Amino acid sequence: MKTSISSISNLDFRGFLSLLDGERELAHVKKDVSAEYELAAVAAKLDGKQAVHFEKVRGSKISVVCNVCGTPRRFYLAIAGSQYKAGQGDDIKHAIHARITDALGRLPEPAKAQGKASFEKNSSRNLFDLPIVMHFEKDAGPFITSSIVFAKD
Repeated sequence: MKTSISSISNLDFRGFLSLLDGERELAHVKKDVSAEYELAAVAAKLDGKQAVHFEKVRGSKISVVCNVCGTPRRFYLAIAGSQYKAGQGDDIKHAIHARITDALGRLPEPAKAQGKASFEKNSSRNLFDLPIVMHFEKDAGPFITSSIVFAKD
């Protein structure tokens, strides 16, 4: 099910991906891909065009999403969520600046966690379960860039 812009109030990462999907800003790769070179090569081909969700990464039960904020428009969608209005793409840098200024002017109190968070579905006790990508042949090894990992002791 695609999420419409008007139905999003509190945008979590899954909601953001749904928003990108609805805006035709997210490609889905359902084919099993290798984290060694293959995933990075496909992501590089789509860089600047679409974010990409790799649903099956060989050897991992965790999917990978790349380039989610890879364009100013997608970055704006990430920070604007439900406040996004079609047509603001004409001056996207101004819209980004205005949104950040507005958000800083009305910082809420931090929310208290209630129950289990959706991201915990991808939890593991072993960091080697993460599908860490090997980008290029001459890299020293696989590495993570611009990722978010929640770790507990």
